[in-house]
Amino acid sequence: MEMKEEYFINDCIHGSDLPCTVACPFSLDVKKFLDKVKLGSLNSAYTVYRDAVIFPGIVYKLCPAPCRNVCAGQMEGFPIKLLSLEKSAYNGARNHDPLNYAAPRQAKKVAVLGSDLIGMTFAMRLSQSGFEICVFSSDDRICVDLEAYLERSEFEQEILSQFKYSKYYSLKLSCDLSKKEYAGYDVIINTINSFDTGCPDKSYELMTTGVPVYDIQTAKIFAREIDRLCRTGKVPDVSEIEPLRVQAAVINAHPEAYDSSDRDVILDKNQSKEEAARCKNCDCTKCLESCVLLRTSTTQASLSGLYT
Repeated sequence: MEMKEEYFINDCIHGSDLPCTVACPFSLDVKKFLDKVKLGSLNSAYTVYRDAVIFPGIVYKLCPAPCRNVCAGQMEGFPIKLLSLEKSAYNGARNHDPLNYAAPRQAKKVAVLGSDLIGMTFAMRLSQSGFEICVFSSDDRICVDLEAYLERSEFEQEILSQFKYSKYYSLKLSCDLSKKEYAGYDVIINTINSFDTGCPDKSYELMTTGVPVYDIQTAKIFAREIDRLCRTGKVPDVSEIEPLRVQAAVINAHPEAYDSSDRDVILDKNQSKEEAARCKNCDCTKCLESCVLLRTSTTQASLSGLYT
């Protein structure tokens, strides 16, 4: 009897992350985001979105929407138009300023080789922690890789604006990397395929996944690990990155399986509220619905402790 109770407790999905959140490369808290939209608070929804995706003005334009394939509404042929809601939140925000962490300056200096999206994301994220960051690039402009997806006017200012509060960030374009101006930095992040930094003892590779939004999350995770390396000397743990690379490879191999057409749908505030309200929350509450005793506040609180 004890084993059966343990089995059912462990098997219960009540309170688990929504399938769309699990499918999202950024693990966006979709429920929290939609709750804000349902209340008509697009600015608050934007804040939730921005904090998760880093470059909100780019992500909703490029995301392949893996969440759509696991949405409960998909079975009925009408999945939640999440990309449209992200666009509405972006357009409904009072401003698009980045977070100002006001972090104290750190002792370590980090060089980033390459100014593609993955390198710029890494630089932005780590600069928020107070590290001196310099991006060295042989290109004459940032994020050349994004030109295959968007017009430059759609992404360049969005990316540069996210460095608004980064006091210790610098960018050097049209560099001759063979001169190794970066050699004096404490840590070197190499995002350029088949390039030898000449500093193997302090260089770490950060290569593109081939899918822009997955590059952003990959760089976000890597920045966290390099932050820890600089503070504690602990070797970076990149185990969280491998699943992102696998998923990106699947998307590259089967792009037809991912429908992101709803990004073109324009919703006003009321339509956004109605669309968000269609979410089923994908949370199993069958036991609560079938038993009066389980529906008491005290019992529910006890069950919540078991599930968490």
